[in-house]
Amino acid sequence: MVPNARELVAGLVGTTIHTLDRDEPNIVLRIEGANVVVGTANSPEGAPVALRKIQDGLDILFSTNEIRIATSTFGGYRRSSFIGAVLGTLEGVAVTPRPVWVRLNVEAGNHAPDGVTRGYPDPEMAAAIDKVGVLVALQAIEDRFAGFEIEEMRHTNPGFDVRVLDADGVALAYIEIKSTSTGLPVFFLSETERQFAQRYADRYHLAVVTSVDVASKSGEVHWREGALTGADIYLQPRHWKGALLTNKEA
Repeated sequence: MVPNARELVAGLVGTTIHTLDRDEPNIVLRIEGANVVVGTANSPEGAPVALRKIQDGLDILFSTNEIRIATSTFGGYRRSSFIGAVLGTLEGVAVTPRPVWVRLNVEAGNHAPDGVTRGYPDPEMAAAIDKVGVLVALQAIEDRFAGFEIEEMRHTNPGFDVRVLDADGVALAYIEIKSTSTGLPVFFLSETERQFAQRYADRYHLAVVTSVDVASKSGEVHWREGALTGADIYLQPRHWKGALLTNKEA
């Protein structure tokens, strides 16, 4: 399973890791609340790096299979090199020269198409159903995870729709929301979403909102935890991403 930010950093306390671009040493001194304290040549006594930003890096990497190590990736946060060094300690990752990317080693062809058609006859109604379904699900999530921070992601976020964080900004749960106007908990799933559920099985939740009524803004939430495998769930592949492999010299 993928560790959360605190688990990953805890395993590095007392060690020296090196930045991926300049091979500069960073000593992982300790964890203090919502931060890890890191010693560098400029700050040998240690300076804080937010666990939340490391969590952001983990989530991007395991949602999209890659992450560029740059301050812009983390909203201008200036400790991106250390975050990259932490991600570089993960088993089975590949690191590129500048510009520095950390990538998961995934099998060729193991990517889904860019999008999945929802299957609703009316795109406007489909959007309305999705909107109401999210509202219903968010209320259920707030009830289920009372006392924790509920962070709704952008609609285009790959892998999950909602992240549940503790007081230090470390992820406790990832929730994917699916909505349908029918009474059956049926849904469409991208390969990216399926892979994310597999990787984060210990913290993954699927919330399927059925019987969505746009007028009354209501629906019924069905929950399932863990990887999307087993006798209680049915998945059928519907799309293949392909390319013609031709001899250009022919």
